[in-house]
Amino acid sequence: MSLLVICDHDRGKLAEASLEALAFGRSLATSAGLDLEAVVVGEGAESAAVDLAAHGASTVHVASHELLTDFGPEAWGETVTQLVRSSGAEVVLACGTDRGNEVVAHVAARLDQPFVANCRSVEPDAGDWTITRVQ
Repeated sequence: MSLLVICDHDRGKLAEASLEALAFGRSLATSAGLDLEAVVVGEGAESAAVDLAAHGASTVHVASHELLTDFGPEAWGETVTQLVRSSGAEVVLACGTDRGNEVVAHVAARLDQPFVANCRSVEPDAGDWTITRVQ
């Protein structure tokens, strides 16, 4: 069982928010007893994956295809949805960028799961998580 962090990058250069999301995810994964995984999509994903592995992701998934070269929230959302289904990730986080929020919203809709943006705190507790968000 794992917690998956969707990381944002620009042609291989990670957004600072991605490293922040990974650190936040690491803390949550440890508290919840989950493995920490990350995913990067699009051109340059391989370069970004090296940085993510160096920052503690136990597994880094790379989605690279000519149709994923440029940002497209629907295509990227479908790609991450397929990964969530195949990996069995229980929790999905995204960095708080416009791209991250848009992709995770598509993923949540496809999986018919709740989506909470702009979280201030998350407290995992035996299946029931308490989430506080910025309003």
